[in-house]
Amino acid sequence: MLSRFLMVTTLLFCCSEMLLAKAPATIAECLLATTGPSDPSLQQRFSRVILAAAEPQHRPSAVATDRFAGRVIASLRGKQLKADQAERLQAVIIDVLHSAGVATRRYRDVISDFKTLLSTTANIPSDTASSLASDLDLIGREVRGPEDLPLRIE
Repeated sequence: MLSRFLMVTTLLFCCSEMLLAKAPATIAECLLATTGPSDPSLQQRFSRVILAAAEPQHRPSAVATDRFAGRVIASLRGKQLKADQAERLQAVIIDVLHSAGVATRRYRDVISDFKTLLSTTANIPSDTASSLASDLDLIGREVRGPEDLPLRIE
């Protein structure tokens, strides 16, 4: 009985390790996976990869990340994204995930770069690219925390 339990446990562990090895491990890999066959679990994996890439003390909410991941995956489905394009999009997403303490002007430029990359490299319509950039901005605002309030002198 114990040996059967150990055998089943070992088999389950090996199977889960094989599945994890095949799962995209980076943001770019998740983006590139949208060009392949439809995978219903890709959104969830993409969301987890985004959360894992964030700094532990500045993680965005799972709700915002899930929404962003789902909308990006749906928008890129069927597009012929190349590896260098996916890596540039990944770099921008990581910049947002690590934007706590970054100057607001630089942060705004990163969000604008994301929108431009979606429009130019992935042929995403401008209104969709703007909407996805707004979703990424929401994640960024969660990462960055509240903006400094202007000093009121009376």
